[in-house]
Amino acid sequence: MYLSFLLIFCYYLPLLISACPIYLTISLDSKTLQDAYLEINWGPECHDHPEWIGIFSEDPSTTYFHPEARITNINNSSGKVLSNVKVGKLRFPHGWNSNDDNTVPIEYPKGKCLPYYVASFNGSELLTVECLKIQPNWMSKLEHIAQMPLKDLFIPGTHASGAYVNNLVKTKSVLVKDYVVAQQFDVWSQLVFGVRYLDFSIG
Repeated sequence: MYLSFLLIFCYYLPLLISACPIYLTISLDSKTLQDAYLEINWGPECHDHPEWIGIFSEDPSTTYFHPEARITNINNSSGKVLSNVKVGKLRFPHGWNSNDDNTVPIEYPKGKCLPYYVASFNGSELLTVECLKIQPNWMSKLEHIAQMPLKDLFIPGTHASGAYVNNLVKTKSVLVKDYVVAQQFDVWSQLVFGVRYLDFSIG
């Protein structure tokens, strides 16, 4: 599920003004989530192309770190590049992991960045910063949402929400590989990321 998870939609809003929005997603081209690679995305309508885009493990707007991955020659108005940076062991802030017992989690009204950042630059000039983030309680922070009709709501969701395959290499079915397996995240993790509409296709 590219944690574009219908999540890009809501969560990857540029923090700095730029004509070229950028964001991170997680690729499914791996056997496990830990082996999954981060994918750099830009656009739509990326007209003022940055010179380069990098992936960082810490926020580059506060302190400069060398990028873990770097791409150049960004010429299209939208696109994506699979990096060589692996997700590794993904941990949420304390209290938001499914095995964090007897802990009252901290609420994050504006979301909470995980240690995966993407930033665009012209030379050394920082243009845009975004991160892969959780937003576990975003609905409770929206005023008047209880009075809004469903037709006026945009609810981020995932399809085939509980689908997974332990070993994609052994899976010979094109149907399973290309259509059924939509994410490597369990339902709890999807909810923590902010998904609020779950589609379970039983097969």
